[in-house]
Amino acid sequence: MTTPRDRVAFGFHAFPFYGMARRDHGLPSVPFLPLRLRVGGGAWSNPMNAVLDTGSTHSYMPKEVAEELGIEGEGAEVERRGAGGTFPSLPARCDVAVVDAHFPTVTCWELADFEMWIPMRRDSLEVPIVGWDLLHLFEVSLLHHADLIRMRLAPHDGAMRRVRTQ
Repeated sequence: MTTPRDRVAFGFHAFPFYGMARRDHGLPSVPFLPLRLRVGGGAWSNPMNAVLDTGSTHSYMPKEVAEELGIEGEGAEVERRGAGGTFPSLPARCDVAVVDAHFPTVTCWELADFEMWIPMRRDSLEVPIVGWDLLHLFEVSLLHHADLIRMRLAPHDGAMRRVRTQ
């Protein structure tokens, strides 16, 4: 993981609870985190909202998003379980950038070669999900009453060796 040179690596970054869309667009009242994805060091995707899901062990991207970005799953399908039941998925590697919701060209943090899962059924997932595999790297506060998500890198330990601050 890297933190861009012009960002404060030790402070909290605040995100609107509803991601990059305005609250009056009828979005569900769940926390959305703005992301960009890319494969193999290529071009970054357009920014997208991902559901911040503290109950999910893994992060997922819809099959349509993976196809659009040219991200391919690797290996054999694995049966995963979620709130909607079981679904076959493939692991895939891509770079993930957590971006500023108001200025999505501004990157807050980048994770290189991150494993995201792709559900194989098209109707399995509407938006990306950020799970514990990414969230454990951060201290996260969900302040629904203030329409705010606060995040900062967690204190360094053995699991944080892959974090690189520029």
